[in-house]
Amino acid sequence: EGNLPSGDLGLHYRAGFGNGRHANIARAGDAGDINGDKAWMVQIGAKPRNVQGLDIGAGLYSDEITLPGIPTIEETTLSLHAALTRERPEVIVEYFHSEHDAVGGASGEVDAWYAQFAYRLKGDRSAWKPYARIEKTDVDDLDPLLGGSGLDYDASVLGLRWDFNAYAALKGEYRNEEFANAGRENNFRLQLSFVLTGL
Repeated sequence: EGNLPSGDLGLHYRAGFGNGRHANIARAGDAGDINGDKAWMVQIGAKPRNVQGLDIGAGLYSDEITLPGIPTIEETTLSLHAALTRERPEVIVEYFHSEHDAVGGASGEVDAWYAQFAYRLKGDRSAWKPYARIEKTDVDDLDPLLGGSGLDYDASVLGLRWDFNAYAALKGEYRNEEFANAGRENNFRLQLSFVLTGL
């Protein structure tokens, strides 16, 4: 990884080569690759110096997957992101498009994206940060790798974060979501996060 000569545009890159999918495709590559064909990835991004907190970029990932009983699958994933990581406002958008092509067989696509908007309140209310988020994952039913696995997902989220201490925060959120096209659900979640100092 490194920076590219680009002046105020702030171009940077990353490249990698290593383990791809495990036999359990939900596991990370550090558990071992299912075959001898290694995965590779490249990313390029920009952090313009004249727009504080802005980070945009694109990436490409490729792997070959061999699972028992099905033809070898070639996986290619394109990713795009744009993030404005200020407190007032914070805007993050990410999009992923994966193609799975079985050698001599079926092919399918997966599209997934989310967008989040947050804004830290001002003055005496600066400990509070409301946010909204939408998420969607759409998997082709005939996708040779992930089709029929029930991964379709659609959600709308409203939340509020309270930083009541420099080292701790409480977050509450309401979620309206649908898993695998099985009808929408409503739920509420609370999350406490904190930093352990002196370790």
